[in-house]
Amino acid sequence: MIIKIIKKLIIIYITMIFLSIWLQMAEIADWCLSQEAINRPEMREVVQKLSMIVVSSVEWEASLGGSSIFSGVFNGR
Repeated sequence: MIIKIIKKLIIIYITMIFLSIWLQMAEIADWCLSQEAINRPEMREVVQKLSMIVVSSVEWEASLGGSSIFSGVFNGR
């Protein structure tokens, strides 16, 4: 019984992480598509925000003991 509860909590936690990532990416997309050009970000700002998402994803995955789906990006693959 406790194992099932723990598994459900883990699934909820993972889902929340992925939703958070998608939300951050949607916010960046919305920012890029702003009606007023003056309100749109510069490319360096977009790259910086996306890089922070990737790094936090890699760190999160590493904390779980898994190999990262992004490891090829940093290893040149």
